[in-house]
Amino acid sequence: MKYAIAKWYITDYAVFESLDGNKYCLQWDWDLFKPNIAEPISCLHPITKNQTEQVNKLLKLQKELDVHNPNSNLRVVSQTEEYVFLAANLPLAKTHRLSWDEFHSLSDDQAIDFVLENDVQKNSSFPKIKKDSYLDFLKFIVQFKHLSTENILELYAHSPKLSNVKTIGEWKQKNVDFQEEQLTQAIPLKITITEHFFQRHNNYYPISYATQSERTAIQQKKLSVSQMETESTMLIIDQKDAIGTYAFIQRQCNPQLLFDTLSKLSKTQGIKIELNNTLSDSFFASNTIYLPSVGTSYQHAKQLCREYAAAVIKKTLETSNESLLDLYSDSFAWILAYQYGLEEDAPHLAYQWWNSNENIDILKLTTYLHNTLLYIDERVTLQLFSAQDEKKAIEQNFFDGIDTDTTASNLSKFTNKKGAVQ
Repeated sequence: MKYAIAKWYITDYAVFESLDGNKYCLQWDWDLFKPNIAEPISCLHPITKNQTEQVNKLLKLQKELDVHNPNSNLRVVSQTEEYVFLAANLPLAKTHRLSWDEFHSLSDDQAIDFVLENDVQKNSSFPKIKKDSYLDFLKFIVQFKHLSTENILELYAHSPKLSNVKTIGEWKQKNVDFQEEQLTQAIPLKITITEHFFQRHNNYYPISYATQSERTAIQQKKLSVSQMETESTMLIIDQKDAIGTYAFIQRQCNPQLLFDTLSKLSKTQGIKIELNNTLSDSFFASNTIYLPSVGTSYQHAKQLCREYAAAVIKKTLETSNESLLDLYSDSFAWILAYQYGLEEDAPHLAYQWWNSNENIDILKLTTYLHNTLLYIDERVTLQLFSAQDEKKAIEQNFFDGIDTDTTASNLSKFTNKKGAVQ
């Protein structure tokens, strides 16, 4: 997902700028404006000619500020006939109102004070997951899989009861308006915004500007690509705080279709599947998943999820600790079952977690389960989704939260691990 950062405020609108220099706007109340927050470009609009002229006036003032206070790290964010408004180039920076005389006579010491008075966001500590909350934590990973692993942990630490979070801009897109006091419920999430550029005639341009021949040269590594990154912050609000209700997401699919698709994926990875009429339960051994031939498609789908999870964990997790392998395997199997509407009680998982959590690195566990889930989304969920009736799927919020950009970026973390499934 691509983001732009709030830089300026003009008449009734916040103006955002992406890393490639494009400017966007969104109708916004001044009382709700927070400089330097990020919003998805998908919920923003291109700025008009008149808005561009207003921004250019602010940029002209910025040049004046930079000449007199070159090391201030301040930005001119807005102006009126009586005042100029400044803010530090920091997420959620405080806005300062100066008269024109105060602006023209701003000292370096005052400028430094404006920057230093802002609170620097500290890294959130990782959450403590109780014995009876482990399954809820796994559900949380599925619910917010479209976010980064770090953001999932930050959100869970903030409140395990969150159900459907969106930025202010995304809620505005759904015609939800906010009062200033509602922003006290907003959760700041740190994000890293990345943009890639290629070189053309000694100038750098975003990849989206490349011609077909330039794209071919980039793919063949004949044209170098540079990466630009910046840290920013999103302000997100849960559905309960936005519209007063909890989100309910219905998850279901065709068990036979899931079984067939996951079977194909298993075979492409060198994992054989054998049905045996003498078996009463499933198991994985010697690179083969053994399943009872009797049973319903629902039972077969559940069994395959469980044994496929065991196969993936044994192929990709580098440990000889059997209890750790069991925890990872059973956790991933439960996530698969839950995601595809095959949810079942698993009291043994809570005990597994309780018995081993003192030795568990919660960041490593969450990263592994999250990236593996994204891997499955890439290869299974999207195929299941395409086989459903589109209108019905939308009405059911089917697999809400799939973000192919996030999937693509996180997938490499999983597939680049030694022995990872390819």
